[in-house]
Amino acid sequence: MNANQEARRLLHFEWKRYWPDMIISCLSAFFLGLLAVMPLIGQTDHGPFLFQMSIVEADNPVERHVTGLFLDIIFLGLFPLFVLVLTTRMPVSLVKTWEIYAQRLAVARTMPLSTRGFVRARTFQGITMVLLHFVVFFGTIYLVSQAAFVTLPFFTYLSFIAIWLGYSLAVGGWFIFMEWVSGKRSLFVHLGLYLAFVIGLIVFDMWRMLSQMNSSLVDQTIRLVNQYPWISPLTLLFGCLVLFGWSLLIEKRLQTRELY
Repeated sequence: MNANQEARRLLHFEWKRYWPDMIISCLSAFFLGLLAVMPLIGQTDHGPFLFQMSIVEADNPVERHVTGLFLDIIFLGLFPLFVLVLTTRMPVSLVKTWEIYAQRLAVARTMPLSTRGFVRARTFQGITMVLLHFVVFFGTIYLVSQAAFVTLPFFTYLSFIAIWLGYSLAVGGWFIFMEWVSGKRSLFVHLGLYLAFVIGLIVFDMWRMLSQMNSSLVDQTIRLVNQYPWISPLTLLFGCLVLFGWSLLIEKRLQTRELY
């Protein structure tokens, strides 16, 4: 049995056991999409904020910045979490979280699976969850705000999604690394680094919007795909390559990780 067959076997085991959590996770993406769609379809005299690609033209600059920052926080901070199965049963304690993954790793090691097959299974699961979350999240936005797409072609919308999909895969691989490879101490370190990374991006985004009177990063992404359509597949390819790099690193580190 090769690594791909092992991965399919483990995925079947995981999905059979955790499918209710996956449904709850997709519902979380649905409600997050409803939350995000409110500022997206905010109206001015010029039309919809984002989908007109002119959020910078909003009459109230404070409202423009607050709306843009709110969207950027969702996209920058929460999208990488889409590689995970988000449920209401996720433990609050970081130590408890680490112990749960240690137990699941111990169970996986009792199966006749190679390390490569195990890592591929988790990588495929992460890709599947990102795709499911993106379909639900952006599908919700599209259905609720369909009238706002008069000035945003559907292909442009897909290109916009592709850029953020690449970002989610690249940064989300960090979470897969954390959950399966990190020890108790390093888990706190990695989470702290991730928070610092996201906060740094948001602070830079705030400085950019306030000092340069610029629009949000989300809106700038739409402008970017309109001017340079080729950047979307490159970003998506970059995200896939980074995720592949994470999987190689996980495979190397997983062979020596202690369970407790």
